[in-house]
Amino acid sequence: MESAAGCFCDAAAQPYLVHAEENYDPDGDDDVNLLEIAFASDEGAEHRFKGTELNVFCFHTGDGDGSYPCYWAYGSSGAPVRLITSFGIVERGFEWEAGFPEPFRAP
Repeated sequence: MESAAGCFCDAAAQPYLVHAEENYDPDGDDDVNLLEIAFASDEGAEHRFKGTELNVFCFHTGDGDGSYPCYWAYGSSGAPVRLITSFGIVERGFEWEAGFPEPFRAP
């Protein structure tokens, strides 16, 4: 990972993502700067590609450049049903803000 940003999209949206990245012109009128989208919100942000129903979810990692392990969960049919990416929050002993649900705490 470079730029401390990442995104999730499906295979149909990937060519649009590649096109947006390869053809970005900061002086253009209709260009998409996906890094600006990633850093626009602490929660990340969705971008829909113009003229399609396709989207990409962009986010910043908050921790800089690096590698982040990803894991697939498969359903009973063998098809992937969930993608999990670890940004090392649990491993670092992240202190959760008041009112924010801690994902691995037993009720």
